[in-house]
Amino acid sequence: MSAPKARSPKPLPTPVQPWHPPLPVLIIAIALPVIAGLVLCWANSVPGAQVIMAVVGTGLSLMAASFLLINGIICFARRTLIPAVIIGAVVLIGLFVLAESDLPLRARFGAHAATFDQVAAERQPAIEGVWQGPCPTRIGSYPVSRCVAIGTGFLYYEPEGGLLNGAGFAFLPEGPAGAQREGVATEPGGDGTDPIQYQHLSGDWYSFVDPW
Repeated sequence: MSAPKARSPKPLPTPVQPWHPPLPVLIIAIALPVIAGLVLCWANSVPGAQVIMAVVGTGLSLMAASFLLINGIICFARRTLIPAVIIGAVVLIGLFVLAESDLPLRARFGAHAATFDQVAAERQPAIEGVWQGPCPTRIGSYPVSRCVAIGTGFLYYEPEGGLLNGAGFAFLPEGPAGAQREGVATEPGGDGTDPIQYQHLSGDWYSFVDPW
């Protein structure tokens, strides 16, 4: 009687290799949210927001969100984890929240606070409510399009912010209470001209939006 034939061992299953995205995907997952967030922060570092930059930043944010969502779905389907996608999502959300606060405006203004104070010190007193002397064309990194005396203070209009409204910086030694044009409405949307909206920055300096 012949001996039974030895059974050949079953082949071991080929281990499934985890999915690794290409390097460009990892770079874009972090770089695109960073760029989008920084553009939005720069747009909101101007009183009334720099509209063109805000539109560009919003478009980049939507692109970044879509890119992260698609890659997140791929990760979920392949049961893998890409730290770059998580980091990109956190960066995008964090910078978006930062951009929508007043911190970009305060930070950029603060970097040129000494220049603003020098401009205020060199101003000439208004005569019968009319600006006197030359108007500066730039204060720090902000361009200035025109200067207006109002009440006991002065308005420096920044041409890049506000879109359909005027916007800029106000030097108001006595505060914003008396810094309104004649015939303003008691509330926005009422009869007359809508009031200038002020936001305190530092000392006697305010940012403003002037609804024309």
